[in-house]
Amino acid sequence: MVKIVRNKCKILIPEDCMVGSSFTSDGISKDLNTIDDNDIILDIGPKTIANIKQTINQSKTVLWNGPAGYF
Repeated sequence: MVKIVRNKCKILIPEDCMVGSSFTSDGISKDLNTIDDNDIILDIGPKTIANIKQTINQSKTVLWNGPAGYF
């Protein structure tokens, strides 16, 4: 934990996502607290993408684990 604090490591949690009614539907952007039970999360949303871009631009090292959306 000390290395995490010392190296200013950060885990990014999505703020918004693209949702649809099926895996083939066009997605719409929703904040996480407005997702309905019947929504299928397809990808991260535009706010989250902007946050990731900003973080990457300020980083020396990036560790990524898996895709951000449906594949």
